[in-house]
Formats: sequence, structure tokens, C-alpha cells
Amino acid sequence: MEGWLQHLMDTSPGLQKANKIERIFKGFSPELKYRVFLTDGTERLLRVSEKSAWKQKKAEYVTLQTLQSMAVKTSRPIELGVLDESSQCYMILTYLAGEDAKDALIQLTEGEQYEIGREAGKELANMHTISAHPSVPDWYERCIQKHNRYVAAYKDCGYQIPYAERILTFIEKHLLWLKDAPNRFLHDDFHVSNLIVHEAFLVGK
Repeated sequence: MEGWLQHLMDTSPGLQKANKIERIFKGFSPELKYRVFLTDGTERLLRVSEKSAWKQKKAEYVTLQTLQSMAVKTSRPIELGVLDESSQCYMILTYLAGEDAKDALIQLTEGEQYEIGREAGKELANMHTISAHPSVPDWYERCIQKHNRYVAAYKDCGYQIPYAERILTFIEKHLLWLKDAPNRFLHDDFHVSNLIVHEAFLVGK
């Protein structure tokens, strides 16, 4: 075990009862993720990022606290801190047992898949009732910037989608409908690889 990780295991209040730790390699983010087993039978999720992400991680931690108060199915935040000796920051959360929906859904019936999708939609709709922080640009500006980035990426990728110009023209004609829309929290990474399913039920994201 690396020195910084051993130091964290020895000093973090949330990991004092740890007796086993496993690296998690799934996911697309650059952060390090670990599944931590505690002596009382419970588990924790440890996420470690570069210290440069500290501001972002603090905001994420606050958002998770808000989601917890709304009973959204997600990991409960337990601890947030900085490892000065390794220029890293970390977050400890409850661990959601299950498997990625990407892997689980293909083993389920169509009805079970539908119910998981419906429940996921309800969770997302609930999350999107949270007002954005006052420092966040308004909804229209955010959506326009995102749309422009995606269009530029599409045009650079070399792949052509059938009827792409008709689709893009339709979007461009209707972008004004976004003006004066309420400025809300946007999850922006809600997909089957970020959903956890256990015994044919959605347990969180």
C-alpha cells in the first residue's frame, strides 16, 4: 500500500475501523477510487483527487449533502479532507452495493428495466429541482455553451449521423425556448454506467 494511502487509513476518522481496501477501476473520471471494508461489516467508498480539484470537490460534497436531505438515492457524504503530503484531496462516502446498470439491465426482464428507468427518471427530476448557486451562469447561457461544444466536437469527429443537419437546424430554431428558464442544478453525467442496481432495483447513483 502506498504511503499516503496508509497514512490516510491511519488518520481519517471515517476509516479508523478499516480492515481491507480494494481499488475500483471502473468509471471514466481520473480520480482514484477504493472500496473500504470496515470491521463492523459496513463499507465505504474512498475517492481521491488531485489537490487542484479541491474547490470542485467541496462543491460536490455540499451538493451530496443537499441530495441526502432530499432523500435522493445516492451515497451519503461522510468526510472530506486534504492530504498535504501528497498534494491530493479525498472524499469518503457510504458504499452502494450492487452492479452498474450497464451490466445489470441486460440480465433483467423488459418490465424490470422499465421500472428501473422510471425510478431513475424520478430521481433525476428530483435533483433538478435544486436551484443553481448564484455564481453559476444562467440556464440559457450554460445550455448554449454546451450545445456549441457538442456541435463542434461532432463536426470534428469525422462521423456523420443521418439527417444531422435537420436535427441541428431544429435545435437551433428552438434554443430561444431556454431563455428565462429557471436556473437549476444540472447532473450532466446521468447514464447507465453511473447507476447502481441490486436485485432488479435501483439503489442509487
